[in-house]
Amino acid sequence: MKKYDIEIEEILRRVISIDANNIDEAIDKVREKYNNEEIVLDSSDYCETSFNNLYSKALNEPINISISYNPKNEILTINQDNNKECRYACDTVENIKSCLRTYIADYVENHEIEADKELE
Repeated sequence: MKKYDIEIEEILRRVISIDANNIDEAIDKVREKYNNEEIVLDSSDYCETSFNNLYSKALNEPINISISYNPKNEILTINQDNNKECRYACDTVENIKSCLRTYIADYVENHEIEADKELE
């Protein structure tokens, strides 16, 4: 059997509403509260879990990817050079980021998993 290194990643997320003069100040205020442990994320902030190939082999072939987003129907479309089209429903920037991570995990990274060595 071969040995694989699979990373388990859990994402915690909480939205903090804060008064500020601009976005940079708002982020700084929230970061300060977080660093001072006034905001502590816990299991009630659980968002998602992913299982990832920790040590993916190098890609040796070029990959051409085209990404487009249509706000009218809220569809993110990704076309890869092999003419494989993937479509995702997205309505926020966070949704788009999540869909891009899913695409990378499903269509780019997972097929590149290579075991290091045989287990005895």
